[in-house]
Amino acid sequence: MTASAIDICRRQSEKEPHADNATERTQRVALKTPIHALAPKITVTNEPKRIECGPPDFAVTEKRAPGPVTIGHLEAKDLAKDLNEVEKCEQMKQRLLALPNVILTDFLEICRCLSRECLK
Repeated sequence: MTASAIDICRRQSEKEPHADNATERTQRVALKTPIHALAPKITVTNEPKRIECGPPDFAVTEKRAPGPVTIGHLEAKDLAKDLNEVEKCEQMKQRLLALPNVILTDFLEICRCLSRECLK
């Protein structure tokens, strides 16, 4: 992502976390804006339909002929959550076994790309 898109995401995600009742879902809108700004052909769906490995936080699709193609999934965790620990959890192991491309984010670190290779 360009610096301006990262700055936009950070500014938006930093607006809400100070509320005592904020959750990772509160922050999700902050991801959609910069992704759409950078890649207009990309659609990011918050809480898409449940799939075999459980409901991912986001599905990322690209407009192609004859129809949209899922190119990856995003897993969003609470702000500043230790992503090294999250990578090892059972939920992420299930996601990585079932999905070929997963991006894990805590809204501040947003470029952690994972694949099945992480399990080896």
